[in-house]
Amino acid sequence: MKKPRIRIIGPDDLDGEDLSQEGQVLVTEDRAIREGGKLDAADYSLLASVAHGEGTKPVTPGDLSEMAEQGIKVFDGLRDMARRHMKPRQARYIRLLRLDGHSWRSIAGLCHRRGWDWANWAPPSNQIAGMALCERAAELHEENYRKEPWN
Repeated sequence: MKKPRIRIIGPDDLDGEDLSQEGQVLVTEDRAIREGGKLDAADYSLLASVAHGEGTKPVTPGDLSEMAEQGIKVFDGLRDMARRHMKPRQARYIRLLRLDGHSWRSIAGLCHRRGWDWANWAPPSNQIAGMALCERAAELHEENYRKEPWN
């Protein structure tokens, strides 16, 4: 049996990528996933699903726009919650996790399990929550979560 092939690339790599090659492609901005960092069980589940083509379907540009709009709304709400509630010690913890190579999903899950009274997103390993947490923690460190050393 042939092992499924998956290519993990960043959005900036799309222009130079030959998408007609055999195998599935996962596009992500999360450096931890692209570079084999510390992943959450949900990350591994996603990678396995992509590798086997499970749950994948063709999407139209309209579908992508709708998904992006929904994701932006969720991100904005989670970012606002983090801006209202995140304490400096929590920001330090999140920065340590990210610099240690944890994915956004992993960070969201770890923070959720710490029992912070404001950490009420679902699922616990919500990637968008992890991004919002990293953005706020980076802001408190006067850094950008999309750039080094965060991503």
